[in-house]
Amino acid sequence: LHPERSELDANERHLRAALALAETWRRTHPDSVDALLTLVRRHSSLGVLLRRAGDGTAAEPHLREAVALSRTLPDNNRLWPPPRALQSMALESYANLLLERGDQAARPLLEECIALREALTERLPEQRVFRVHLGNAYQNLGRCLLLAGDAGAAEPWLQRACAVQLALLAEQSDFADAKERLEHHRYALARCLAELGKVDELLENGERLAESAGNAVALHTAAWSFLRALAHVRGTDREVELGGR
Repeated sequence: LHPERSELDANERHLRAALALAETWRRTHPDSVDALLTLVRRHSSLGVLLRRAGDGTAAEPHLREAVALSRTLPDNNRLWPPPRALQSMALESYANLLLERGDQAARPLLEECIALREALTERLPEQRVFRVHLGNAYQNLGRCLLLAGDAGAAEPWLQRACAVQLALLAEQSDFADAKERLEHHRYALARCLAELGKVDELLENGERLAESAGNAVALHTAAWSFLRALAHVRGTDREVELGGR
């Protein structure tokens, strides 16, 4: 076996064993919130692993079950992380699988995820990681709308995603998670602006990417933004392919 495949198989075996233990715990302690939280995590973790390994068919039942179980979690602010944070992660994980298929059933899941994360960040603004996750959900909804062919509706969500990370970086300039997510948001925004033919905004987005580029992919995307804007200015129909992401 290829080493990566062998590692994936080992991780899958461990997660399936952990899931079996969680199911037993839940079955023997049906009133235990800890057992329910653990079961949600185990289904979600196994589903994400299978999705990333390219087996969406095997992943879907686990991701769907994680969402269903997470919706039964109590609102208990003494638990950490908050149950609604876990629910939002389950929703986003299942939505990502659907997005990979081009399935617009992802949209209501992402809208539910966003509502939960907006409430969390309003209640716990000092928890910056929740704000990073909120920006990620905004981007995913933007991606969903782009896949549906509605770049105009996607742009505000992608701009909002960038704004979330920029606000975090204004508070803490070395916040690595926010920097990384901002680059991803700008990649998606570049595609959206190109589809809309917004040359000035596309150039500005490319400049911001070039300024903050921490890797070759970011520089490549910045260069692509400039080329695509130039193509629009010249009125050409030549397609400029975006690679690397």
